[in-house]
Amino acid sequence: MPIPFQQLEIDNIAREASKALLVITGKRSEGRYLVGQLFALDTARMMGEAQRVKLPWHLWLIRKSIAGLAAQASKRKVLVGYTYRASVTSVFFCSKQTGHPARFAAEFRKSDSFIESGEEAFAIGQYTRALALWIPPDTPVALWPSGYYGDDGKGFVDAGNAVGFISYGETSGSTPIEDAGPDYVRLPDEEDGSFELDGVVYKHKNRFFDLIP
Repeated sequence: MPIPFQQLEIDNIAREASKALLVITGKRSEGRYLVGQLFALDTARMMGEAQRVKLPWHLWLIRKSIAGLAAQASKRKVLVGYTYRASVTSVFFCSKQTGHPARFAAEFRKSDSFIESGEEAFAIGQYTRALALWIPPDTPVALWPSGYYGDDGKGFVDAGNAVGFISYGETSGSTPIEDAGPDYVRLPDEEDGSFELDGVVYKHKNRFFDLIP
């Protein structure tokens, strides 16, 4: 059974980047940019760390984000997203609430892949992917790209596709997703989910996201 949709109304979640920040960070003025706390990760090390715990790296990012959001326990909504590059993967923490999210940051600083963090502007577009949403007071949501389910209701995400981020349906006779490689992660088929990380059990919701810029 497909999981439900979560509308992401950007104006109610995140702050828009100022023209001054766009100039400082060398961004083009065309398009719409949000401002958030950036956490830069070495992509190769991040993938290696995910493989050591036998997780697809996209799912590893979701779980680290949910753990960080639960620790931060923000009083405002928070959207976590990322941009994927072969050298550096950038995770963004976006909220109307200002200030450095120290507890969220601590979760990624524990990783050997962590490089640096700081305030940054990023464009809304096909290269920015949603990971997780925090709905106060205590609900983390794992966000999944919409697309297609297979005839049997199963689907997956190819996170290694640099030019598209949608879900796909599995076809009979194809390689099982669990054996397809670290870029592939199976879509959940239930809204309620949970996982254990560093001895702590985290409960969360699973939802497709519908971005409203």
